[in-house]
Amino acid sequence: MKKKISFLLSVQIILSAFLCGCNNNNSYEYEPKDNFQSDSVSLADIIEKELTTVYVDDILMKYSFSGTMLISKDNEILYEKSMGYKNPANSTLNTNDTHYQIGSLTKQMTGAAILQLESKGKLSVNDTLDKYFDGYDYLDNIRICDLLDMTAHFTDYIKFAEDKQVVNRVTDLLKSNDNEKIKQFITHLILEDGVDESDNNFSYNNSCYYLLGIIIEKASEISYRDYITKFIFTPANMTESGFCGDGLDAACGFKNSIKGEFISDTAEYGNVFVYPFMLSAGSVVSTAADINRWLYSFWNGKIVDSKSLDKLYKSDKKYCYGWFKNKGSFYHMGNTNSYTAIDFVVPSKKIAVTILSNIGMYSDIEKLAKELCNDVFKTDFK
Repeated sequence: MKKKISFLLSVQIILSAFLCGCNNNNSYEYEPKDNFQSDSVSLADIIEKELTTVYVDDILMKYSFSGTMLISKDNEILYEKSMGYKNPANSTLNTNDTHYQIGSLTKQMTGAAILQLESKGKLSVNDTLDKYFDGYDYLDNIRICDLLDMTAHFTDYIKFAEDKQVVNRVTDLLKSNDNEKIKQFITHLILEDGVDESDNNFSYNNSCYYLLGIIIEKASEISYRDYITKFIFTPANMTESGFCGDGLDAACGFKNSIKGEFISDTAEYGNVFVYPFMLSAGSVVSTAADINRWLYSFWNGKIVDSKSLDKLYKSDKKYCYGWFKNKGSFYHMGNTNSYTAIDFVVPSKKIAVTILSNIGMYSDIEKLAKELCNDVFKTDFK
């Protein structure tokens, strides 16, 4: 045991030295590569990759991980591994190609879409919501930017999924294949419930990002699904990404705990946890490799321009454009009853981490991410 601890400590020290010393330039801009393979591999690169593998393997085993993890530096894959069952019924294991619901990581793409539309002159983040939704006088005091940084206090639409009447109504609409009526129905529920005007502080709220999806559709004049596919998935080369309900062969999900039963959100809540219900707040299904492509493309200006990226860097908000911000790092977490996800970027160190799991409400994923990011990458993750 002492030898193992000593070895892991040595691994951590050496790996930290490599990662912390890899870039003394604090600039987040660096030249994109044309592919995922570097032209040459140094001895330091080889050692770093091997040490990463040893250390992260130990972390994943420690937290009984089930899913896929990918770590990249400067878009070179340092670590990629899958563990656990994709489908226990036929003993199918998770692989690096396995699809997962990414939940609220979708919000990053929604924020990027808003940045794109603003740069094209299709909207302004200072637009008030009465420009996009009729019949609610109070919306003339709420701006798009209030949705982006979650300071508009609508009732969180996830609470509506706990209402059997809402679930039954959505299920009936799904049977009729009427996505537009579902979106109109959910939008009405959110807006009709109003806002808490007594508080303008940050409070995590899925309804804010649901409404942003409707605004994207109105400003772009195409569906949210089509917009994200054309302007996010395609330029980022995310060929394995889609939306809940598309029929992608996603991993079966554990409910609440790896020791619990396998279940999917759609099995527990009828059919509400699919594209039109979650929309821009959490509907994307993807792979770890595709999320890594997304992170790389976004932070290297392939999705939004440098002026838009500056808004993230210069923002003094805790949450902005679909990202939690903490010093020099940006991250998000996605949580459903049967899937959990985290992605994490440190632009100055060129580090990107993607963790996708088919364990729902998996609290250990935060401990795993904190240990990885704080101890190995020396980045403050809270």
